[in-house]
Amino acid sequence: MKLDKVLISQDYEVQSLEIPELERGRFFKLGVYPGAIITLERKAPIFSDPLIFNVEGSKIIMTKFEASHIEVKALES
Repeated sequence: MKLDKVLISQDYEVQSLEIPELERGRFFKLGVYPGAIITLERKAPIFSDPLIFNVEGSKIIMTKFEASHIEVKALES
């Protein structure tokens, strides 16, 4: 499942990043890497873009386009 399709308040584990190498470093610095736990906290009210995520205690913002290139797996509650 892609990160742009996840449900609010559900925990997911990052499986892979399908993004260019130059941008990959930025995501790694934000804590988004394979094995990281990520949770969608909020969507913007208009067009639902950008998205606010919690990544292991830190809040980050990314666009739907960026999120569509990150593969995740839902974790059981």
